[in-house]
Amino acid sequence: MAEESKTWNQQLSEWYHHSGKTLKQIQDEYGINQDTLGDYVRGKIKNIDRISPERRLILYNLTGLDCFKGSKANDERSSQKIIRESSVSSLDDRVANAENGFYVLCHALEMLRPYPDLRIELAKRLHQPDVGKLTSYLEGIYTDNKNIIPMIPKLPSKRQK
Repeated sequence: MAEESKTWNQQLSEWYHHSGKTLKQIQDEYGINQDTLGDYVRGKIKNIDRISPERRLILYNLTGLDCFKGSKANDERSSQKIIRESSVSSLDDRVANAENGFYVLCHALEMLRPYPDLRIELAKRLHQPDVGKLTSYLEGIYTDNKNIIPMIPKLPSKRQK
């Protein structure tokens, strides 16, 4: 059966069964309630429009399935909403959101590893200064280099009190 003729539930179910992940692992890694994700996989929720754009963006990043891909404008609004919501969260929530985003990005990039043509396409779509900024942020987490914008302050050594 061609991907286009499968329902989004069938596509997600097929992806899930081949992913090797449990619903609990996905919940822990991506923040999607395992019962809700189970409903999606089993087809209990058939209308994809009932899924928020933010959740669809997470599902797209998780699975790479086009059925979850929204318009670029919707994806940007969803990303901005996630950022706005995280700005009012506790510091622990912000760290958890950054950690989750990091692993979502890692997973999405890992999914592209076997496909050089898709990696080239991604490189064409990304704004190079933004890639450089992200790289600097990641590097800044672990470095004292004054030329890099540190994301977190230098941690005191264990000898200091």
